[in-house]
Amino acid sequence: MLIIPAINIKSGQCVAVSNYQINETKVYSDDIEDVVGRWFDKGIKRLHLIDLDGVIEGKPVNAGVISQLAFRFPNLSMQVSGGIRSLADIEMYLKAGLDYIVLGTLAVQDPELVIKASQALPAKIIVSIDALNGKVSSDGRTKKTDLDAYSFVSHFDLPSMAGLIFSDTLSTVQGVNIDAVANLADSLSVPVMAMGGIEDMDDIRALFAESHKGIFGAISAEALRNGSLDFLEAQAYCDEFEE
Repeated sequence: MLIIPAINIKSGQCVAVSNYQINETKVYSDDIEDVVGRWFDKGIKRLHLIDLDGVIEGKPVNAGVISQLAFRFPNLSMQVSGGIRSLADIEMYLKAGLDYIVLGTLAVQDPELVIKASQALPAKIIVSIDALNGKVSSDGRTKKTDLDAYSFVSHFDLPSMAGLIFSDTLSTVQGVNIDAVANLADSLSVPVMAMGGIEDMDDIRALFAESHKGIFGAISAEALRNGSLDFLEAQAYCDEFEE
């Protein structure tokens, strides 16, 4: 199971996001290449980049910065999300050297386009689904729908998909909803990455215990940044017990 750091990017800077409120951010570094370089030096195998301005504006905004990161770190696998709404956006990032394209809002708005994109570009598209109490939300969790998250996700369980990112937040439970992630992964053939609410090693141990069901990775931004979760410890734990 991979431990995957996430970096939220706003105005070309690295920002912390408070309680999923994408308009409530605080800059923690204005040197994104330095931040990525330090993660690279720690030995991460994959990085998750979020164009936060793109999420807000509905189009890629920090594409130049993100493309430069792909150029500077060609040996680091990167996946990008935020504001990607068309095949042109997808192709732009792939040509820039990004390895995977993460589609969340577009998957809700136009699922058929996402499926066609995955078929045209096999093993390059990752669908990201945010749910609240089992219902799909989109646009950075700002828009709620009546779509059942579990039945909706099944549409994307295709051999052409590179994977699925899933976050199911319960209004009554704090932290990562491990049962939801595990049950979903067990019902799908595509690899699943957990995101949202991962806080410490207890969460990693609990997710890893269910990884045989198809949980491929754990994505975290704030816990890894603030130190409540140590990357080296977490990845070493997963590596040790996978051997």
